[in-house]
Amino acid sequence: MTDMRHQAILGVIPPSVAEAMIAWRVPSLAARRGLAQLVDRIQGVAKSLFQATIRLPLFLSIFLIVPVTLLCLGIALVAWLMAAPFYFLRVVPFLGRRYLLTNQRLVIQKYPAKGIQPIQEVKLTEIRRVQVVPGSEMPFYLAADLTILGEADKPLMTLPGVPEFENFKVNIEDAYKAWAREMPKEQVCPASAMK
Repeated sequence: MTDMRHQAILGVIPPSVAEAMIAWRVPSLAARRGLAQLVDRIQGVAKSLFQATIRLPLFLSIFLIVPVTLLCLGIALVAWLMAAPFYFLRVVPFLGRRYLLTNQRLVIQKYPAKGIQPIQEVKLTEIRRVQVVPGSEMPFYLAADLTILGEADKPLMTLPGVPEFENFKVNIEDAYKAWAREMPKEQVCPASAMK
């Protein structure tokens, strides 16, 4: 497979010539929804406690700021320690996964992997729309779940916890528009035939 990121001009390899990587993402911690929400809530408690201390009268706030800051760091540390094993598991060889977009298909594969060893895949020609799953956005992680829809809005694949989901959604839609949709009738004549 050709890595398009090493070309001078991206996207110049048509799918009929070779399969080329366009973009990839490793699922964020938000893919484990329950854990991600718990960590987010624990950190929210620490944040609200710190903000409440700052809002106290000046004398009391100055007196309490150091112990409350240490308490908040301890609370946040508990959340970080809970999340740490799962954070590093996502990139452990053969346990981690990644979402790979090529000029021919969208693939969920084991990470890191040489070549494409799909766990699940959808060809670009089958994709009609990409949708963010309502309520799945997690601002703390900048992640959300994406659903790939086919004909008649039939779900083909769900990508949980996609980091920078808006950019990846646009990448998928652009790849479909560039390589998989039917050519409009006014553009059927290739440029090479024009003289």
